[in-house]
Amino acid sequence: MDNRQILRECAENLALLAQLGISIAVPPLLCLYAADWLRDRFSLGGWILAVGLVIGIGGGVMSAWKFWRMIRKRFQNEDAGSSGSGKSENIGGEEHQD
Repeated sequence: MDNRQILRECAENLALLAQLGISIAVPPLLCLYAADWLRDRFSLGGWILAVGLVIGIGGGVMSAWKFWRMIRKRFQNEDAGSSGSGKSENIGGEEHQD
């Protein structure tokens, strides 16, 4: 592996890490902002902030889960291309290597 390849992989991994952080942090912040707006607009109690936070955390977890599945699939495809038969079967909506 030459230096350019290592630098490229490092940059890709840093970008993926930044994407993961943003996809986890943004949904709770947006939901809290929306809940605060609803509280001010309709004179709701503070309970709406708790609801917004729970919904936002749920959105962040789902986003992280989908991101993890995408990364796992990418690494499985790279491993299949470098070794093995490369055959895969679809079981329950997920790809499994032979």
